[in-house]
Amino acid sequence: MEHIERAKKAVQIAKVHLAMKTGCTFFIALCTRLQTTITESIPTAATNGAEIKFNPQFFLDLNKEERIFLLLHETLHVAYDHMGRKNHFDHKLWNKACDFVINDQLIKQNFTMPKGGLHDTQYRDMSAEQVYELLKKDEQNGGHGNSNANCPWDDLMDPADPDADSRAEAVKDMLVQAATQAKMSDDWGSVPGELQRLLDEILNPLVPWNVVLARFMREKNKDDYSWRRPNRRHMPKFYLPSLYSEALERVDFAIDTSGSIGETEFKQFVSELYHVLKHFKPKEIGVVQFDHCIQSSVVLNRLVQLQSLEFKGGGGTELSPVIEMYTRSKAKFLVVLTDGYFDQDCLTDPNKQVVWVVYNNASFVPKFGKVVHFKLKQ
Repeated sequence: MEHIERAKKAVQIAKVHLAMKTGCTFFIALCTRLQTTITESIPTAATNGAEIKFNPQFFLDLNKEERIFLLLHETLHVAYDHMGRKNHFDHKLWNKACDFVINDQLIKQNFTMPKGGLHDTQYRDMSAEQVYELLKKDEQNGGHGNSNANCPWDDLMDPADPDADSRAEAVKDMLVQAATQAKMSDDWGSVPGELQRLLDEILNPLVPWNVVLARFMREKNKDDYSWRRPNRRHMPKFYLPSLYSEALERVDFAIDTSGSIGETEFKQFVSELYHVLKHFKPKEIGVVQFDHCIQSSVVLNRLVQLQSLEFKGGGGTELSPVIEMYTRSKAKFLVVLTDGYFDQDCLTDPNKQVVWVVYNNASFVPKFGKVVHFKLKQ
């Protein structure tokens, strides 16, 4: 068991050495957030899509720079969701394709690859799927090229576990945190290009939520006085009320899932909810899906719960049930995500805050509440 303890310590030291490197903030932030396990159940290294594992003797036999490379190699398997993207691909061939992509990116960042690692510059700037197709073609043509390449530390990734979906959401959250840290450190260039495109969509939502929610909070608080926080200038003789601000308690979202909305648009709406829940941290959000009636109504308070949202709808558009539900609910703020093509005549003002977030319909004017227009990505 002594070598296992030595390997655990070696992994921690490798993370410290990585943290001392410049120009790789994203890698450092992500790697240090992932759980690492030392186990003799695998010959070299592996990942199940959320946890990275190392064989103790294999890790100890590497030098300092090679240990850092291996740490980042497994980290990028997780970052790129290579387990989730495997689909129907041949396991070994897919693993090779992923290794070619990852190893080239790390070598470009001046990390030192252990001997025997798969690397070929002909695959530079390709996705794992593109490399896979080239390897498959090589194999079909007799397999005299890279499809027959073998790596002595080639990690065969573990099958996804039953909690794969929730773990994928947790990894997505870690990616956002690591990317945010890289931006704050003016080191956005340390984020691989393919991940930059993914993270840009998360970090830069279509809707200016900072404006929408800040406006709501100002209006909510302008007459909101409290005796709980005394004005110290007037103590101890008497108390005067003072303005105070609280975090968002509950925001309700109504998502239009009528016939004009498909899975693609729905996923973009869910990304917007992710941004609100992540950055504004309301105690909870109510999420209603509606077409001609209410198709689904749930209350969420954790990022991981967004993963379980399934698209429901496809009929006409009728807002009355949504407004009636909001009138009765404890929420003080309703956001309606819609294209705005519906009849407003039958709607009754709930006498509470309503913001209409309307896409691709600049002519929409609400009967009550405020409107924010934006263009939905095609």
